[in-house]
Amino acid sequence: MEDFDGVNDLNIIAGTHYSTDKRNPAPVIAITVHPQYDADTFANDIAIVTLRSP
Repeated sequence: MEDFDGVNDLNIIAGTHYSTDKRNPAPVIAITVHPQYDADTFANDIAIVTLRSP
């Protein structure tokens, strides 16, 4: 996550197999990485993505 600039330009598109399908994009407002994430071993490689609206 060191190279990640922010969530302002991220959107989630659910319910499709094609990234070009732009119906119902949900803007991301936050990404919370597990506090014990280890980038060397990938232990606890999980995060919570919070959307502006469900």
